[in-house]
This record gives sequence, C-alpha cells and structure tokens, in this order.
Amino acid sequence: MEHVGEHLVLVDDAGARVAEIEITRVELTPFAEVGWEFADAEGEGYKSTAEWRETHRGYWAGLGYEVEDSTTVVCLWFRLIPPTPTSP
Repeated sequence: MEHVGEHLVLVDDAGARVAEIEITRVELTPFAEVGWEFADAEGEGYKSTAEWRETHRGYWAGLGYEVEDSTTVVCLWFRLIPPTPTSP
C-alpha cells in the first residue's frame, strides 16, 4: 500500500512517463464513508458523494469487483512533483 512521502510515476497507455506525484495523505475508509472532500478533490465534477459512489461502484463492477458499503477503499492524496529541467 502507498505511504506518505512515497513518489509514484504516472505513465500513459504506451508506458511513457507523464508525471510524478508524491503521496501526502493516505486514508483507509469504508466505501460508504468516503466524504465530500475526497470526492470533490478528484476533480471529476461530482455533485454529491452519492454520485461519486454510484460512478465508482459501476466502474469497479466493470472490472469484476463488487463493492459493498463496508468495503475498505484507500483514499490517496498527492501533490504533483514539478518536472526536472533537462540540459540541452
């Protein structure tokens, strides 16, 4: 599981590096208790936590995972690490 201070590299579909993030907060939360602060921080335009839950329940179902209200989810908070300038 991710931990505070860990750096992760994000890649595109071709495996090329597109960004690096640093984990700033990790919360293990029952699915039904994921709060508005986290749902809103995803930046997907959700209007409520109910909409967030419906969307995520459908997404995970499409991957073959059944999510119950008591299912523990890992909520990750992160900051974007600025790219390192490259030398010419």
